[in-house]
Amino acid sequence: ALLWTINDFPAYANLSGWSTKGALACPSCNKETHSVRLKKGCKFSYMGARRFLPSDHKWRDNKCSFDGKVEKRSPPTQLFGDQVLKQHEGLVFDEFGKGKTKDGLNARRDLEHMKIRRKLHPVEEDGKWKLPPACYSLLKEEKKRLCTFLKKVKVPDGVFSNISNCVRLKDRKIFGLKSHDSHIILERLLPLALRGIVRPSVYDAITELCIYFRELCSRELSVDVLKHLESS
Repeated sequence: ALLWTINDFPAYANLSGWSTKGALACPSCNKETHSVRLKKGCKFSYMGARRFLPSDHKWRDNKCSFDGKVEKRSPPTQLFGDQVLKQHEGLVFDEFGKGKTKDGLNARRDLEHMKIRRKLHPVEEDGKWKLPPACYSLLKEEKKRLCTFLKKVKVPDGVFSNISNCVRLKDRKIFGLKSHDSHIILERLLPLALRGIVRPSVYDAITELCIYFRELCSRELSVDVLKHLESS
């Protein structure tokens, strides 16, 4: 018997029978998916993830970093098998358009329209639009420092392939990484490489994410660790 599978989000739609595109793109949230249609970007934005956090989590009151609102709602109602089967009765397939997420002018104008992230609003100068850099954006010199670290880093044999061959200092680019190499960079090296390069708030967020995936992808995973990851 098949117990579980590991798949990407588009495949999730095929397995669940619920479209992962459009206004109700989350199979777990179902009809309670919180989505906003962006006026300029013509895409859907999903900003209701804070509902899943503990009621006393600090991010629930953080209006500035999210959608400008305090999140007091509880998580969406969990559906059971018979409820899902009932939804599949008379199932009709709809077609949805495809799109790519880009931090371009339309995305910034959507932020302006939503009256959030004022520091990222586009500025018109001499008839041209200028996009202020996001807090996680790296300058050329900062990109060079990051690439130099990955170019010169030394690790025990067998940890990953020769990553220095995948770093192009002149262009400040990283290319040709194998899946395992990407895991090592994300789970082990990225917090070290970004130390002193990005601002503390960005560094803390990235480091927490790296630790999360390191614990999740470890060889041994206990129930207590899973509960801690879920509540963190």
